[in-house]
Amino acid sequence: MVFFSAFLCKRIRLFFLLYSLFLFACPVLQGARVNKTKYIPPGREKIRQILSLCKKKADNAPEKDYLCVKQELIIEIYMDYSCKIAETKEFYLKKDLKENPFRNFESNFVEQYFPGGIYKASYTPERLFLPADSLLILKSSRFLPPRKAEEFFLELYLDHPYRVLEKHLTVACTRNQKINHGMIPPYSGRLPRTKQIRKNIYILNNIPPQKGEKNDERLRFYVSSFSSWHLLGDFLLAKLEKAGIVLPPLPEINKNLSPYKKAEFLYEKAKKSDIKSRGYILYKWLNQAGIKANMAMARDNKSIPLTVPCNFFTKVLICIREQKGFHRVVFLDPACEKMGETHFMNSRFAVLVLEKKRSFIMFENSKGE
Repeated sequence: MVFFSAFLCKRIRLFFLLYSLFLFACPVLQGARVNKTKYIPPGREKIRQILSLCKKKADNAPEKDYLCVKQELIIEIYMDYSCKIAETKEFYLKKDLKENPFRNFESNFVEQYFPGGIYKASYTPERLFLPADSLLILKSSRFLPPRKAEEFFLELYLDHPYRVLEKHLTVACTRNQKINHGMIPPYSGRLPRTKQIRKNIYILNNIPPQKGEKNDERLRFYVSSFSSWHLLGDFLLAKLEKAGIVLPPLPEINKNLSPYKKAEFLYEKAKKSDIKSRGYILYKWLNQAGIKANMAMARDNKSIPLTVPCNFFTKVLICIREQKGFHRVVFLDPACEKMGETHFMNSRFAVLVLEKKRSFIMFENSKGE
């Protein structure tokens, strides 16, 4: 009986020890996502040094009103593929501004450094005092919900209507994750000068102002969990198969028609289907009629990089390979009125041709050149 009581006491002590360790570990694990360190405002001398350094940088820039002297973008990727995107922008004001040109409703913390060593901090103030030779720092963060590893793809725009002298870009993820990332240059430009200072930490210098989304003059950063175009192709194919599209029976075709005329006939018949499903229906019909065809995904942007597989593609096409009746590769756009037409603005666009375990990238001319 004494032996049993001693054994029971040891078990109870072990249970309370494990429970205490669990309670201690919970705040530590949560701290990986939320930084609870108390912020200590800088002293007057430190503020003067910061403003002096920003003024030297601003004197070398042509902008009249303000300049973004530094921007930090931190992307944290967790085990469940959820994301936290934290961004800090530092604007040096060259002259008095009556209105706030940096209005950002996602900003959740604002710091201001004024001449004379004055410092102010607040959460999303409605009105800001913006005098000359001061520094305004906007901080924001947002969370993206968890995603499956095979679906994880993130694309961020790095462009701004103002010049950014220095941008720090950091990708932080858990050790067990394999993340591929890179940058896409502006449509008619090049990537900014990039310096890698540590693993997944980069500095981008002198990013010039860029045009808006309509002209596609945008610098972009992307992150993906795909390791090959084959895996991405298999994922997109499986997604199409699981879409639950009801396949109508193959229309009756005149056997005397040439392969091209058969494809043209089926193209006209598929146009009567819903626009979201007509591409898949046409793909199935062509193969049932003996015409080798593949589903394909395209994007009207010739700057798609080939080094890192990412799901850049948004438009469904049909690819007919070279075969009897087709002397060259033909792409069909189900959204167009006539076979052979495409809605692409650019003369050259990238296509991911989907084939089980054999998907590949190719480029096509929208004018059929």
